[in-house]
Amino acid sequence: MLVCNETALPLSRTSKKLRAAAHAAIVDLVFEPKKGYEFRNGQGLLATLNTFPVLWTVTVLRLGECSLRAGGGAAMAAFLQGNTTLTELDVGSNYMHEAGGLALAAALRGNTTLATLDLSENVMGDLVGEAFARLLCENSTLRCLNLSNNGLQWSVLRFAWALTPNAAAPHNATLTSLALGGHDLRDGRAVALATALRRNTTLTELDLYESIVGRDEVHALTDALRTNTTLTELDLRAISFWGERILGDILRDDALLRVRVLSSWYP
Repeated sequence: MLVCNETALPLSRTSKKLRAAAHAAIVDLVFEPKKGYEFRNGQGLLATLNTFPVLWTVTVLRLGECSLRAGGGAAMAAFLQGNTTLTELDVGSNYMHEAGGLALAAALRGNTTLATLDLSENVMGDLVGEAFARLLCENSTLRCLNLSNNGLQWSVLRFAWALTPNAAAPHNATLTSLALGGHDLRDGRAVALATALRRNTTLTELDLYESIVGRDEVHALTDALRTNTTLTELDLRAISFWGERILGDILRDDALLRVRVLSSWYP
């Protein structure tokens, strides 16, 4: 693993590390920006990607908290369109907003290698959520997708639809881990996810950490675990008060012991 601590232009120390690695078999590249170092809205990222061919051969690229913003999202989208080696990408906490998210979703429509994608905390909104829900119906490569804390509302329903097996409509049959934490899942959104869980046979992990759910939503999600045979972990930590209040009693049910339900409630 190669760790780059400075990522601002000029890319002095980072450049030296990348040049030294140009002929090495680097598979895991991590950028760890210090205070004051960033990619400056994508321009630094674009310059780095174009300058160092070694980046086109890595399989894991972690760019969390690098201030990519919308410009960085567009630069990464262009990178993904021509890349055939990257299998894991972390661009969480980069404030890429709607424009960056839509660019990435479009770029991934033809991608056949990326299996893990972290887009958490990018303030993307529902249009991006819908774009990725639609992408799941076309993409059979993605296994893990993290869209936590992105301001999703009605697009959560689209994810439920994408994860529900349906012979008459496109759906996803390969995703194993989905994170949608930090969203308001009331008004039928969590219930729709629960309905999808009753029929889905591929998802093994569902992360709803810090979501707003009520009594009915918790009951729907946990009841779905009685018929679902593949989910092994459901993260309900730090959910809203009314959800937590009834979760303790539900978790005493022996029928749910097969699934690891993460909760802030302790018996």
